Amino acid sequence: TMSSQPQQYFDLNVPLPPSGRMHQAQICQARLHQLGYHGIAFCHTSFGRLKPERDDADKTLPWDQLLSSDVEIESESSFGRENSLGMKVYRRLNIVIEEVSDVSQLLLPSTADAQQASRELFQKYDIVSLQPMNEPVLQSMCELLSQSNEANSSNNLTNHVQIINLEYATG
Repeated sequence: TMSSQPQQYFDLNVPLPPSGRMHQAQICQARLHQLGYHGIAFCHTSFGRLKPERDDADKTLPWDQLLSSDVEIESESSFGRENSLGMKVYRRLNIVIEEVSDVSQLLLPSTADAQQASRELFQKYDIVSLQPMNEPVLQSMCELLSQSNEANSSNNLTNHVQIINLEYATG
């Protein structure tokens, strides 16, 4: 009898170089497809506070550079897009945070305009990850994320965060 282990899903997070992005994305997808991957997340990394003019997914990881021209790009997609090889392609935003003050500024914007701007920026990415660079930042992050289920959470953006990325190489 076959064991009834739950099916596991993995994606691969790939940072793209700024130059030759479309060519690199195509080569990468073809090679990973050969290796048996079903999903790939191309990543844009931002440091500290987000700036829409710098961190907008349509500028950092435009779909027309990630997917070959023979793929019909739907105007809206709930989670990722399928490439011509049948793989799911995702856009990921990784935010590296070194200052505790940046955690609350990011997850609890002080004004309605800032909330809306951040929400719109987050929603263009399929995956949002936070990368704390020290213990106080991690602690602040965890406190805010743990409060996200409370009634007063309508103002915060914690529900847009899927991953906390711990970089052990930094100590």
